Amino acid sequence: MRQQSIYTPDYINFNSEKLFLGKGKNSQRYDVLKYPFFDTMADKMMGQDWTHDEVNCVKDKQDFRFLSDAMKHAYTGVLQKLIFLDSIQGRGLLQSFGSIITLPELEACITVWQHFEIDKHSKSYTHILRSVYDNPTAVFDASFAIPELVKLTRSISEPYDDCFNAVTEYNYKLIKGQTITPAFEQELRRAIVRLFIEINILEGIRFYSGFATVWSMHYSQGLMERTGKVLQLICRDENLHLAITQYLLRLFRTAPEEGFRDAWEYWQPQIAELYSEALDQEYEWIGYLFRKGSFLGMTPDLARLYLRYLTDKRLRAIGEPPLFSGATQNPLEWIETYINNDLTENLPQESEILNYKMDILDQSITDSEIRKLQARLK
Repeated sequence: MRQQSIYTPDYINFNSEKLFLGKGKNSQRYDVLKYPFFDTMADKMMGQDWTHDEVNCVKDKQDFRFLSDAMKHAYTGVLQKLIFLDSIQGRGLLQSFGSIITLPELEACITVWQHFEIDKHSKSYTHILRSVYDNPTAVFDASFAIPELVKLTRSISEPYDDCFNAVTEYNYKLIKGQTITPAFEQELRRAIVRLFIEINILEGIRFYSGFATVWSMHYSQGLMERTGKVLQLICRDENLHLAITQYLLRLFRTAPEEGFRDAWEYWQPQIAELYSEALDQEYEWIGYLFRKGSFLGMTPDLARLYLRYLTDKRLRAIGEPPLFSGATQNPLEWIETYINNDLTENLPQESEILNYKMDILDQSITDSEIRKLQARLK
């Protein structure tokens, strides 16, 4: 029987070991990789390293004064929700899975992932609030008095808590030498799969009403540019995190040797319902964001249409049928210029360039792109 240990001195063949709940933890070695994908993703995340104060957001304080009441309300609500999403990811990953990960490449990948959530994303929100608001503490504190946000956070937190509690009970049984029955292990595996489905929804859908809302302020009116650039950096990270969850869900479905096939089949008939419930929650939150009105570039209807499009896109990516018919066209096509930020319309001395560390700046520009830029400048 396996014993809980930080280091197991016995030899482990990681080529045949499981992702989770294997023989235990051993040397952190990367010469033998059962799934090189996770090692590659860890390197990509580190290659995209940035600091939480990389973008100077002081200029947005001046822009904030020119926002309408509707825009100020939406902007503040976006930040309050994003703070929660990255807070739960910042502690939920390793606390939920850290003790039961077996493969070194997955352990390293999850560790780097959590590092970005805590040390980059969460700190960057504080950096933005300090730059824009006279009293950032009041914005933090006010988030706990928003019923719509409290309701949303409780719903999102539930599968994290369920998985954390199941893993804690599993470790307790190991420590005390208690029998781990097949029924208990089945429930544990179901909790793990359920949480990764929720993480897939969180990374792929729940961030994006906020991203789109802030980016629309810049796209339509040239306001809150620096906040938008920070969110571009965060979005770039979240896309890698989304890819990790998609890959893990695929392994749960297609790699029976990992031991999650039954747990996947348990949840698979409920996946559409889980995504639909999450979308309903996001619709309700969008209602709160635009409670004081719409503004140039974004309306609640547009935000909801965009999330419908994203929901179907995320479902197809994990091999599931879409929820909607005809939601294949992005209703906010302009948003791709913020997500795929490998082109810039600004001179380096005028604005921060987000991709300089990656050496991916595309120096070419087509006639069609020139015409689009000219049209926007008129």
